Amino acid sequence: EIMRAKQRQEGRYLCEANNSVGNGLSKVVSLSVNEPPWFSQHAARQKAMVGETATLACEAKGDAPITIIWTRDSQTIENQPRFDMSERSSDSGHVSELVIRLTALEDSGVYVCTATNAHGTLASEFHFLVQ
Repeated sequence: EIMRAKQRQEGRYLCEANNSVGNGLSKVVSLSVNEPPWFSQHAARQKAMVGETATLACEAKGDAPITIIWTRDSQTIENQPRFDMSERSSDSGHVSELVIRLTALEDSGVYVCTATNAHGTLASEFHFLVQ
């Protein structure tokens, strides 16, 4: 078992054993690294003025496919006239954006971006303040 393996260590390795008795042995082994979701940035704070459009962006990295959901007060946010979510793949991960149009004071709060793949789940909080 290899602990704390990184994606960049994935590949094929040659293991050779030799001693003074008999012929040496060699074996090629493949190392696959399963990577749960992770975020390059956490705990973002963002402000907007009443009536503005605000965008909260969450980039998750790890093994694809990655599913991202947004929640506030433990409730999943769905696309609505003022709330719109979009997702796209980037060179370094999976990006989800939550756009809040015509921001209102009651939109202030903690928004959570939760990323899930076959190897785990991780959440990142966004503290959003409308003034």
